[in-house]
Amino acid sequence: MTGWLKGKVESMKILILNGSPKGNNSVTLQTALYLEKRYPEHTYETLNIGQQIRALEKDFSKAAEALNRADLIIFCYPVYTFIAPYQVHRFIELLKQSGISLQGKYAAQISTSKHFYDVTAQKFIELNCLDLKLRYLAGLSTDMDDLQTEKGRYEADCFFEKHLFDIQNGIWTEPA
Repeated sequence: MTGWLKGKVESMKILILNGSPKGNNSVTLQTALYLEKRYPEHTYETLNIGQQIRALEKDFSKAAEALNRADLIIFCYPVYTFIAPYQVHRFIELLKQSGISLQGKYAAQISTSKHFYDVTAQKFIELNCLDLKLRYLAGLSTDMDDLQTEKGRYEADCFFEKHLFDIQNGIWTEPA
């Protein structure tokens, strides 16, 4: 831990929405799994929306149950061509169609790219989170090999610890 988080956030239920078509082999997912190992006091659940989008189109109930259980929702996805993968776009459409209320829950995102227009994908997720009345926290944009470096792991820890601080202190992005 970097050590600047003074208080402790009570155990949270964290839902990782893995938007990578590679499923468990996703590089982006590995950052979320790293955080899961670093912060075991929380409960984590992963939903592989990238691989399961066709099944979710037929039956959204598994996703609805997971979303309802979550205190913090983390969108994880690769950025291939300026945007989040189609599966993430489709999941958000299904979520909005479902009518589930996520108001008051927290949301963040982790994306992996070569930092070329990843801001466009991150803004898309941010705006949709705000539209869903989620308490949006800043995202983490990583490179493919960041988790293999001390600096990359430090940045992932700082990302998560800042979110714990923000949640503890009621800080989030307000819609414009």
